[in-house]
Amino acid sequence: MSAETPRNEGEWMEFAIAEAQAGRPRTFIERYLIIRDDEGALIPFRYNRVQADYDAHRSIRDIKNKPRKVGFSTQTLAEFYTYAITVPEFEGLVLHYDSEEAQALFRIIRRFHDNLPENLRPTPDTDRANALGFPVLNSIVEVQTGGGRRKGRGRTPSALLIDEFAHYDDLVAEEIYTSIVNSMPTHAPIVIQSTPNGVGNKFYSTFVDALNRKNNWRPHFYPWMFL
Repeated sequence: MSAETPRNEGEWMEFAIAEAQAGRPRTFIERYLIIRDDEGALIPFRYNRVQADYDAHRSIRDIKNKPRKVGFSTQTLAEFYTYAITVPEFEGLVLHYDSEEAQALFRIIRRFHDNLPENLRPTPDTDRANALGFPVLNSIVEVQTGGGRRKGRGRTPSALLIDEFAHYDDLVAEEIYTSIVNSMPTHAPIVIQSTPNGVGNKFYSTFVDALNRKNNWRPHFYPWMFL
């Protein structure tokens, strides 16, 4: 064991928080966050193969063409929650086209919070059905339904996830892309991801342009065989 390796739980905690504050949240996530498996049991979050591969090849502007149920949404939610409790002034925003799915995503965040070790769990001042905010850091993580055409207008989050973007109404997708994606600072990470849903929509055109290096997005394609 090297001198840099944490030797006790206190040192591990400090190391995990420092890593998260440096933009590397995996240590914190895998050490402290809890997820529910397919059988309904609560288990530690350990990156699977596809999550680890994405983590190794990510960028500031990522667009992911993916199969269902690989854990990408859970991974990004874990990152946003970790940043919200470790990084001052962090504002993580998640958009999903479907209100029931948006509620399900927020329940994942709530599970992270409720099962965090008590000595790490901050008391929120914002505690709504779709958002948790923490006064000490003035930070928040929020899940919204991106169905309204004005959704995201005027917002400048620290990080953004647009989930299942290929399934948005075309006009809504264009409005969200114009009003929030194009207004994000260049240093703020954005993830757009979706299962495929035909051709000609905003997700399809953005992903194809990324493949052809016609925009500043990094494309990630994960077929189901990758798992």
